Amino acid sequence: MTSTPTPAPSVQRVLYRSKAKRIGGAPLAPRDVAAIVDTSVRNNRSCGLSGILLKVDDTFIQLVEGEQRAIEATFERICVDERHSDLVLIDMITAETRLFPEWSMAHVGSDADPMRLQVNRDLKEISFTVETHPEAALKQMRALLR
Repeated sequence: MTSTPTPAPSVQRVLYRSKAKRIGGAPLAPRDVAAIVDTSVRNNRSCGLSGILLKVDDTFIQLVEGEQRAIEATFERICVDERHSDLVLIDMITAETRLFPEWSMAHVGSDADPMRLQVNRDLKEISFTVETHPEAALKQMRALLR
């Protein structure tokens, strides 16, 4: 009698964009974004999530991936977080593999540093394509981390 291999667990992915702001409405400062990323890294590690957070001007674009229950709980927290407004769910899919397995939360943000002009151009391009061509935008996000 042969045993049937256990299929790998599926991965849930959530991709969204939102307007980033401080509680009370002021724009987020770089230290605010760093604090969000630090908290996300800790939280995601503890529940087995991975992903990427992009900040393009005043917009967050984020992909979170992992086990369905953890994704649902995390996305629910994001939806009620006052630092997000105008949240738009772009994609929620089940996949066989993770796109960002090595990062509990990678972060790339727009920056005034002239050495980062290409990164800033790439971020702008992603922000324009993410809703109409999410798969292409995800490939661009992966490329940013190389």
